[in-house]
Amino acid sequence: MLRLFSSSLRVRLTILILLIVTLPILVAILFASYIISQDLRQEAEHDLQQRSEALADRVVNWDELLTLSLSNLSKQPDIISMDAERQKPVLFQMSNVYSNLYLVHTADKTGFNIARSDDGELRNYGDRFWFKEAIAGNELVRQTLYSRTTGEPSICLASPIQDQQAQNLGVVSVCTDLDILTEQVGATRLGNTGFAFLINEANQVLAHPNKAYVDELKDLSDNPMVSQARSGQNSLGLFVDENGTRWLFNGLSLNNGWMVIVQQEEAEVLARVRFFQFGALGLTALLIFTIAGLTWWVAGYFVNPIVHLTDAARSLSSGQLTQIATHQSQDEIGVLTNTFNDMAQQLNQLIDSLEHRISSRTQRLEAVAAISERLNSILKFEDLLAAIVTEVQDKFGYYHAHIYLLDDNRERLVVAEGTGPAGAKMKKSGHNILFNAETSLVARAARTGKIVWVDNVREAPDWLPNELLPNTYSEMAVPIVLDGQVVGVLDVQSDQISGFDDGDANVLRSLANQITVAIRNAHLFEEVEAALAEAHEAQRRYQQEAWQKVQKSSGPRRYLFTRPGVQLDKTEKERLHTIETQQLAKDGPTLVDINIGSSTGQALTAPINLGDLTIGKLQLQAAGENRQTWSDEDLYFVEDILNQFVQTAENLRLFDETRQKAGQEQTIREITERMRTATNLKQLMHTMAKELNERLSAGHVFIDLGIERGTSIADIDITVNGKHT
Repeated sequence: MLRLFSSSLRVRLTILILLIVTLPILVAILFASYIISQDLRQEAEHDLQQRSEALADRVVNWDELLTLSLSNLSKQPDIISMDAERQKPVLFQMSNVYSNLYLVHTADKTGFNIARSDDGELRNYGDRFWFKEAIAGNELVRQTLYSRTTGEPSICLASPIQDQQAQNLGVVSVCTDLDILTEQVGATRLGNTGFAFLINEANQVLAHPNKAYVDELKDLSDNPMVSQARSGQNSLGLFVDENGTRWLFNGLSLNNGWMVIVQQEEAEVLARVRFFQFGALGLTALLIFTIAGLTWWVAGYFVNPIVHLTDAARSLSSGQLTQIATHQSQDEIGVLTNTFNDMAQQLNQLIDSLEHRISSRTQRLEAVAAISERLNSILKFEDLLAAIVTEVQDKFGYYHAHIYLLDDNRERLVVAEGTGPAGAKMKKSGHNILFNAETSLVARAARTGKIVWVDNVREAPDWLPNELLPNTYSEMAVPIVLDGQVVGVLDVQSDQISGFDDGDANVLRSLANQITVAIRNAHLFEEVEAALAEAHEAQRRYQQEAWQKVQKSSGPRRYLFTRPGVQLDKTEKERLHTIETQQLAKDGPTLVDINIGSSTGQALTAPINLGDLTIGKLQLQAAGENRQTWSDEDLYFVEDILNQFVQTAENLRLFDETRQKAGQEQTIREITERMRTATNLKQLMHTMAKELNERLSAGHVFIDLGIERGTSIADIDITVNGKHT
């Protein structure tokens, strides 16, 4: 039978005719199936995306609300007081407002509870990650853990409690169970098989239809679907589980490191496509058998060579690039086989070459990425330039690298930074090149805005040699363009002839663009620092002017307190005067020795500082001739009391200022309401003049409306003591 099929022309013709007839049908079926499957897949992917985004929005809103509430809580004066009696009502109120919080509590610097919202036993949380990170100064810390209070999986958020000087006093934390997240995530269903789940930054399950996953905080780091979603290459993907079930999924990362993943079985999505395919394939099979019964004798001979060639092509596509197809005849199929073998050989050579080029390019791109990542973390301009040339030389092994920047007049290119002793010497000496210099590759790159690249500078007529770099043989100058204008040149040199290639040009061009962004960021950082300093100075001037007004006010500015039964004698009054004439320490409380005649004593003095503004002073003296000894702890105690005093004083001043403004606005509203009751212009002027006279105690009020004219005093309506005259 095999000989019959391999030698019979009828079989070969039958197959050929069968292919010719059935090919359009198969193409139509495949095309229709492809279109339908693509539409259904896109619809399913769109649905997955929408469900993911909607669920992510709910989770983000919940997280942001909790984060904002925690931030506001940490800044409340009662919390900052670190007093348990003041803190507890605030903590209890927050736990009542947010019913999902099973615990709101504070801890001191050691991690021991100060106050709790649940009246539970005070505990030490010094070993908790959230406490360690928050007390270290991190503004917001999240941790997924098993609660010591409930024994259940929970999420704890923590924030440092800081005083006015941004000193960490302790930590405030809120803890919630995972039920609310489970409810939100569990409500997301797609068809019969689709569901969603939520993982944290460590890939631990926070919400899942399978409650056991949540109870054990199951780690899905090894889950291929999670790994693919975390890779960031594509949020949409296809996943095959351990049972061979294919799943479509969409992963959406949140700003806090969490991720929402929604998945649905591919079979459910493509069920209608398969129904169509099975029906179409059944009809096609019937048609094929019918045609085969009529034309079986047509095309048998051509099958086997084509099968062999197909097997070779399949092996080639699977990566067996040395696969050779064999065919003995010299007909068209033999020619095709030889052509295929030639193509396979050329493809093998091409892939080897491409792999080498890709490997080299990948290494360079990885180096550029590493340099860019490092540059983005540097904000000071001088440090940035030094890092650029150092990283370029180290990563790519160049002989030398330096950066020229145009001066303000755009007349000279000045060395801003360079590598090694040569770079340091050129920078120190102010080495520069004229912008219009003809014998300089750097100047030509700056003028043209294009990369200038010379394989052998010793043969280049416009090369400008440098005695500090005697081993330079090839050079590449890359312009640095900022906002469409050349601002400098990145110049690299090699100690090899033809030391650069197209890959270096592409990499350095990309790196120059990164340098441009980094330079812009550095400039922006300097501008922001300047603006911030200006804002701080404006705030300081405002506070200084405000407290100068307080000093000029009639209210009390000095207060002297003496212990009951203690009378100030002449010597002690002289001590007060003596301390007032001495300069106070600017940094905090200090001890001052007072010698008045034969009488000696010691006083504790301290400035009252609002930020860097001194608004007053404090002094404590021992009673009588006793010499009081104050310890360092006493000085710290006084400093802490003064910090609270100045904060409260500033709050009172702001309250008085606000109250005065409110009183003025109330007066304006009252006068405005009275003026609006006037029925004519005369009554309006009378009302305004009367109110101004009463409020400002003026001798007289004169109002003149209209275009200037020769008005006599007789034309003026005069009111004296409320009566017209």
